[in-house]
Amino acid sequence: MIFNHTSSSGHFLFSLYPSNSIQYWLYMFPAAFCHFAVPLFFMISGALLLGRNDEARPLVPFKKALHILIILVIWSFIYYLSTVYEHRNYMTIDRDANPYLSFVAASPLSFDFRDFLIRLFELSGWNHTYWFLHTYIAFLLALPLLQCMAQAFKLYEYKLLFSLFLVFFMLIPAIQYLIWRGNHNFDASLYTGLKWIGGNVVIFPLTGYFLQHRLNNVWTRKRLLILWGINILGLLCSCYLTFLFISTTGNSRELDAQGFLSWSGLINAATVFVTCRYIDEHTAILKRFEKEICSLGNATLGIYLSHLYFLHRSDLSSFLWRGLREGLHLNPLLYALVYCVLIFICGLLTTKLLQKIPFLRNLVR
Repeated sequence: MIFNHTSSSGHFLFSLYPSNSIQYWLYMFPAAFCHFAVPLFFMISGALLLGRNDEARPLVPFKKALHILIILVIWSFIYYLSTVYEHRNYMTIDRDANPYLSFVAASPLSFDFRDFLIRLFELSGWNHTYWFLHTYIAFLLALPLLQCMAQAFKLYEYKLLFSLFLVFFMLIPAIQYLIWRGNHNFDASLYTGLKWIGGNVVIFPLTGYFLQHRLNNVWTRKRLLILWGINILGLLCSCYLTFLFISTTGNSRELDAQGFLSWSGLINAATVFVTCRYIDEHTAILKRFEKEICSLGNATLGIYLSHLYFLHRSDLSSFLWRGLREGLHLNPLLYALVYCVLIFICGLLTTKLLQKIPFLRNLVR
């Protein structure tokens, strides 16, 4: 997830190179692969929550959603204050490979709490990653319905669900772009009414439940290798479709050109999910680090909430660039990976500190 937010310093690094260079394709592949992050989270949520029935009690989902809403408001307010008093927006300049993470000039803002509340649910620049919290609130509110669906679905109904997603959210968008290069778009006529299936709230949680509870004893090493082969093929298709979009439109701005990078996200996240389960069931590797993994898992929300500050708003970026890229001359992609690890550590330490402070601990868990 952190890598997905590194802009042209990592995630969209490939766009700084000509499309006939090896760097273009080598750097695009991890950009496509890392898009499993959000789908995987919702798959894990589905695997853990959709097999339960306690959310059938009317107030339970609302209490959980209210907790996330409070977290959303408070952390958004922190980033809003940062925007007001630092006059800096979250996005780096397009295609700027960091001398020293120049910021897009944000229009000066005066503190206005009413304006903050109005814009809280818009895609504002205070923290563009918090769309995820809006989606998770919707997931929590839909839990009773999703639990009934997950537990009642028969095998053929799951097959129908996945087939609809495959056809309408993968094959049709790819085929229509391959043929018409974006001149014709059949979204409205063909699958507008099915978009609820393609959302994070439905397809990914149900996939996690299905893999965890209905398809949990079928994975052998051979089948897992076949699944990885399908996944790699899907990622290569994502890369080619992204290349096709950029070469057709001439537009390599990250906000416009990254749509197809998540094209195979369902298959990609499912492959990672199944692989982790296979490793857990057939080896002792993960069990040896059970406490450490649980401790990191407990800090995941806090890292997500705070990472963008260290990534784009602190002086850590320029410090690391000077030390790692200009000082040690690290390969650009290797620098991006080290950068992500250090941002992760900063978010982890911040979260562990907040978890020791009464009242504040509830803001990161």
